[in-house]
Amino acid sequence: MLKHDARVIGIVMFLVALWLDVGLTGMVMRGAWAEPAVDAAIRCAVLHGPPALDACDEAMRTGRPVAIRAEAAYNKGVELGRLERWDEARLAYEQAVRLAPDDVDARYNLGVALATLDRPQDALREFRQVLRRAPMDAAAHYNMGRTLNSLGRHADAAHAYREAVRVQPEYADAWGNLGLSAILIGRYGEARDAFERARGLVPGYFESRPIQRHAWEIVSRLGPGPNSR
Repeated sequence: MLKHDARVIGIVMFLVALWLDVGLTGMVMRGAWAEPAVDAAIRCAVLHGPPALDACDEAMRTGRPVAIRAEAAYNKGVELGRLERWDEARLAYEQAVRLAPDDVDARYNLGVALATLDRPQDALREFRQVLRRAPMDAAAHYNMGRTLNSLGRHADAAHAYREAVRVQPEYADAWGNLGLSAILIGRYGEARDAFERARGLVPGYFESRPIQRHAWEIVSRLGPGPNSR
């Protein structure tokens, strides 16, 4: 759920580019903030555990460039999430979003943290912000669906899952969750089709998903339902 590992490479490339740019623009900035800030930001991005958190805090110090502080706050949130320290992760992501409001990864992960902390309305706000900026983000649609289901808004959740599989047709878990939501709104034919799509995408799909398997077995014996079309 956390959009981190693939991003680390981009962060390091950004920091290297920044380092080279600092070297080209002159010696004054090197002495002021560039060298320790870049070093801390790189360690923040690639280390784990307390050393990573310490490096992130160092990179986030007042006076560092906004871009470096935003990336460090993001990576601190990722590390805290890996440690299951979700409220602290939320605070870090909120700082990242304050510094870089258009950072869809930070907003997405903030939404995940808020949902984990049982703050579904706040989570929905962040997922909507992600989708305003990145409407083709299948994971954001998927997590919208999960959060809406937790609020009992099953028709809206089904719509979110449909958007997820429209954007990413091979998204097996979105198909499976669409099946569950479709059952809850009486669309048994759609549920059956969604489960079949999930099963076709992942060999042994039902073996590790007993709820979906049981739902599929039940819906396979039912008619299409009053709202199948």
